[in-house]
Amino acid sequence: MYTLLQVVVFLNTTNLPQVTLLTHINKLEQCEKKIYAAHNRYKNSGINSNIKYDEEGNNYLELHVKKEEKISYMFCKKAIFYKK
Repeated sequence: MYTLLQVVVFLNTTNLPQVTLLTHINKLEQCEKKIYAAHNRYKNSGINSNIKYDEEGNNYLELHVKKEEKISYMFCKKAIFYKK
């Protein structure tokens, strides 16, 4: 089981980062498809987004929202807290 999560880091402020658990997905490949779909949506709407690789070699999405001075990351990580 994998968790798709989003981490938002606010720049030039003392606000703490926000973490949002978006959904749980059975396979890593399915989770990464959601990241690619989000990348395409953001790219088509003019938001600067990049697909990168984490230390485990998995894809993650990095979004730069200059107007709001924040960077957002979407990751797929193995779920450690999940109850069916």
